[in-house]
Amino acid sequence: MGISLFMRVLNESIARRANSEDYCTGRFWEGRFKSQALSDESALADCMVYVAINPIRASMANAPEKPDRTRIQKRLNKAQNLLNLIIHNNKRVNYSSLWGTLKKIFPKVCPFG
Repeated sequence: MGISLFMRVLNESIARRANSEDYCTGRFWEGRFKSQALSDESALADCMVYVAINPIRASMANAPEKPDRTRIQKRLNKAQNLLNLIIHNNKRVNYSSLWGTLKKIFPKVCPFG
């Protein structure tokens, strides 16, 4: 049995089971997932926002930083830790260094280069 036949048989059995559970017909992936080319940085940013707020839309969380193990949570935590460090040290801030660090945490999101 070749890999193509194996995948077809596997997909068919998955589709039959999923269709009986969901009371629908058709191929397993049909209409459930879509792909779209991200043509520029704006489209990429829109996609990132969509993914970040998806748990909120699904009523799994009430804020983007609440779901565990998400990229937005990690970035917001890094930014919060950086701000806490600055406030805790209570010293003059080297804004060019701070800006460089923020740009690393939030790439392609910080305005003004």
